[in-house]
Amino acid sequence: MSKVRPISITKAVIYPINSQQEYTYLKGNPIINFQLAPQNGQRLIDTKTLRLNFKIKYYSADNTYVNNDRRYGTPVEYTAQVNPRIGNSTVIDLVRLRNYKNEIIEEVRHYSRSLASVYSITNSMADYRNKLSTTDGATALQLAQNRATNSCRSMSLKLRCGLFLNETKLDLNQIGGLKLDIMLSADSMVFNSTKIDGTATNNQGYYGLSDVCLSWNYINLDSPLPPSNQPINYPQYASYTQIINSSNDSKSMNLNLQSVNGAFQNFILSSRINNWAFDSYETPKLKNATDTERENQRVLEVSHMRNAMKYPLKYTINQRRQVANDAFEAHLHRNFVNSIISFNKLNSSLVSSYSQGLWNYANYNGGYALGGLAVKSNVEKGDFKKIWGIGVKYDALNRGIGGEFKNSFFQERIESTLNGSSPNTAFLFCQSNQQLLTQGSNVRPIQ
Repeated sequence: MSKVRPISITKAVIYPINSQQEYTYLKGNPIINFQLAPQNGQRLIDTKTLRLNFKIKYYSADNTYVNNDRRYGTPVEYTAQVNPRIGNSTVIDLVRLRNYKNEIIEEVRHYSRSLASVYSITNSMADYRNKLSTTDGATALQLAQNRATNSCRSMSLKLRCGLFLNETKLDLNQIGGLKLDIMLSADSMVFNSTKIDGTATNNQGYYGLSDVCLSWNYINLDSPLPPSNQPINYPQYASYTQIINSSNDSKSMNLNLQSVNGAFQNFILSSRINNWAFDSYETPKLKNATDTERENQRVLEVSHMRNAMKYPLKYTINQRRQVANDAFEAHLHRNFVNSIISFNKLNSSLVSSYSQGLWNYANYNGGYALGGLAVKSNVEKGDFKKIWGIGVKYDALNRGIGGEFKNSFFQERIESTLNGSSPNTAFLFCQSNQQLLTQGSNVRPIQ
C-alpha cells in the first residue's frame, strides 16, 4: 500500500457565523464564532499558518478616533493607552476549541494575561520592531504604542492555543470538525485612560473589530487518509486565579493535570484590574495598596510543593540576602524564565537591567508620563517597567515527562513583605502534555 503524499497547497478563508459589522464589548457583541467543517480526509490544516485577521479601531467616548497626543494639548490626557508589550492581542480574553458535538478540546482563559509574560520573556526589542509590531501591533514602547493606537490598524494574529502551536497537520474529519470561540476583553481591561496626573479620565474609549476572518493553508493529499484512532499530542494551556494577601501566603489546589511541564504566575495589585487608571496587563512585583509606581514589595522565600513535600526542588528558594542588600533575585527570576522557555533555548528577551529597574534612573515613572514627567523609556530596551513573576519547571530535562498533578495537590508558599491588607491577584498558567483521543467523530482529552 502506497503512502499518502501531499501534492499541493490551497489557501482558505472563513468568516464568523455570527456576522457583525463590528465586534465591540461596549455594544454587547464581544463573542466571535467560527466553524471549520469536516473535510473528505484528503485535506489537512497546516496549523502553523492559521491566523486571526481583523481591522481594529480605537474610539473615544464621542465615537471619534482616540487621540493619545493630548498630553501636549487640551485637555491634557491619554484617551486610550494600550499595553505596548502585547499590543492588540489585549482584546482577546478567552479562546475555546470545540468539535461539532460541542465537546471541549481546549480552553485558554486569561489569554492576554499569559502573553504579558510570554511575549516579554521570549522577544527582544529587535523582535518587536521586526515581527510583533506587524503581527500583534506591539511596539514595547508606550509612546510609540500611543501613536499607533490613534488610527485604524490591520492585524494578523497567531492564536496561542496548544493545538495550533504544536504545528500539527490537523485532520478535521478525524476530530469531527472544529468550532472556535473567541471572547473579547472589557474596554476597561484593554485601556489605561489617564490624565497627566495619573487619575482616570472621563473620556474613556472603546475598541471595535471589523473585517474579521480566519485564514490558513490546506495541504492537499493525493488520496484520502485512512481512518485512525491514533491520539493527537499537543501542549495544553490551563489557567487559575488566586489572591495573595498575607506576608506568608500558602496555596493548594488540584490542577487535575497528569503531566505538567511547567507553571508560572504573574501578579498585579487587585485594585488595578479592570481599572481605567492603570494598565491591567502590567507584570510588576508585589505591591501594597499605598505603594507608588516606584515602590514594590520583595519576595523573601518561595517553596514549591506537591502533597506537602517540596517538589521538584528539594529546597526553599531563599532570597533574604538579596533583599537585604537590595540586589536582583537572580535565582527566583531564572526559574521564572525557565518555566516559560528552557533557559538554554532562550535567544532573545526584553528582560534587562533597565526593564528590571536595577539602576536608579531619575524620575522613574513606570513607563507612563505621570505627574508631568517625561516617559522613561529607551528605544533599544523598551519601557522602564518590570517583567516579573514566579515559576517552576517540572520537566527539567525536556523529555516531555512532566509532574503528575492529576491525583496530587499543587502547593506553593510565598513569604514576602506584603502588609496583609493589600490583595494582589496571582494568575497561574500551567503547560501540560495532552493527548486528544478520537473515536469516530467523538473526541476525548486523555492525559
